Amino acid sequence: MKLPIRIAAEQQVSDALNITKHDLERIEAWANFETLKANWYGDEAHSPSCQLTLVSPQYFNAKFLPESALPKTLPETLSKNTQEHLVGWQLDDDQTAAIKYGELGSKHLIVISVDDNQLNVLMAKVSQNSPPSEWIGSDNAVKLQQVIRHWLLHLAKHFDLDPID
Repeated sequence: MKLPIRIAAEQQVSDALNITKHDLERIEAWANFETLKANWYGDEAHSPSCQLTLVSPQYFNAKFLPESALPKTLPETLSKNTQEHLVGWQLDDDQTAAIKYGELGSKHLIVISVDDNQLNVLMAKVSQNSPPSEWIGSDNAVKLQQVIRHWLLHLAKHFDLDPID
């Protein structure tokens, strides 16, 4: 059975943040339960599914910010070609997350750049109106839970779905 909300992390991120597969599974279970409580799945044909992927800043910058890695003297046509793979992706204001929306019933992709420093910066920005679930795991796992909550609330707002707790 495939769950509608899936969470994965690049091995480098898991190692750097000391996040286990079990921690990610707990956050994923929490996310699916919260979206179920918010009635996101009333109509299966129009139910959202989302893959949230946690990647290192190096990977994120190479994939989504290729211009920053290129010399400024490149021909314009080459520069345009480096942007082609970004069609359909939206970067957040801080350029630490990339979102690819489809129709409501299709799969949405959210790629989040995260390391220890960015996790603390993200936590400072994330609203903590909802207390974290202590059963999630380590401190970093609880922080990741709040970051995932932030992006699920973003998805809810985008599609006019009920917000999660």
